[in-house]
Amino acid sequence: MERKTFGEQYNERVIKSKSAPLTLEEIQHHFREDYFRNLMIAKDEGKKIWPDRNFYILALTRILQVAQGMPRIQWYKTQDCPHPSFSQSVFKYHWITDTIDELWTLPSEEKAKEMRYQISDISPLERERYQDIRDYFDGSLLKLCKQLNGEQRDTNILEGRTVISDRDAKIVDELIEQRKEIYDRQKS
Repeated sequence: MERKTFGEQYNERVIKSKSAPLTLEEIQHHFREDYFRNLMIAKDEGKKIWPDRNFYILALTRILQVAQGMPRIQWYKTQDCPHPSFSQSVFKYHWITDTIDELWTLPSEEKAKEMRYQISDISPLERERYQDIRDYFDGSLLKLCKQLNGEQRDTNILEGRTVISDRDAKIVDELIEQRKEIYDRQKS
């Protein structure tokens, strides 16, 4: 089967409807062919960057306004678990077992709010995402994210180090330099 170009997909979308938002089924169908392949590419690129470490793969779904609602996925790799946000899927790569776990997938904010209160009206495919949406709104996803990043709950402590601003970091660096100079003078 020959793959359609972006222009062909765009024209089909325009013909279908100029104003109707894409459903979750349409988005998943649109990306089904390339999604897994792109996930594996992101995994392989991440393995080159961090050959002996776990890492996270973030898939952000963006609806292009220029192309009248054509969805696009942007793939990112990161050492830290990204905070939960709408229109995102997050995966964790485990380097020891060479496996990928899906942590969560969230639809757009509008769709998430709709699904949150109208569970009986959503399709079976969208029901699979309902638990992720519920976990987002009750704070469970953020708690999981913080746990995976080694953050202490509701603090600015990350793995025992205080997280400070760039301005404060400069001040600390200057103080360290001053102390080194004093130490060197006392030593000589």
